Amino acid sequence: MFMIKSPAYEALTDLLGLFLKADVDGVVSQALYNTGISDAFDAALLDGLQAIGANGRQDIKFRYGTGIPQALEEQLEPEEPASQTHTDQTEASENGASAVIKMPRALVVVSGGVASSVHDEGVDLEVFDWDNYNADPQRGGGVPLRFADLALPFDIPLEKLSAAV
Repeated sequence: MFMIKSPAYEALTDLLGLFLKADVDGVVSQALYNTGISDAFDAALLDGLQAIGANGRQDIKFRYGTGIPQALEEQLEPEEPASQTHTDQTEASENGASAVIKMPRALVVVSGGVASSVHDEGVDLEVFDWDNYNADPQRGGGVPLRFADLALPFDIPLEKLSAAV
């Protein structure tokens, strides 16, 4: 799945990653428990981990060198696995060995206002151009409905459904 990572997504992923890295020995969790807010914090942490999805959780493992605690991992709702076609990141494990993280890739290049792309097989790619849309919003040009969740953080309009069936 092609994903443009919004600043909010990046901030949430960083915040969750920093917390998990800081709490490796459980000191932060114990402090939250001592103040009586551990249940509320755990629920918010679980919501955040669910919101960033499997790709975000992989980002945390790669960037911060820490995994998601097993107790939280078990509570996450399952997701459809993304097609894993190419190696693009390597993660160092505790014993120094490397583990390969596989993710589908897409590259969009914009030059002179023209976007070109190349992507792995199985990637559903859509490019939205605000300049063209703003020049003639009545013409349409929103993204297909299947991109609604990805369009939301950028307030990108969706294609209008045809009245003809």
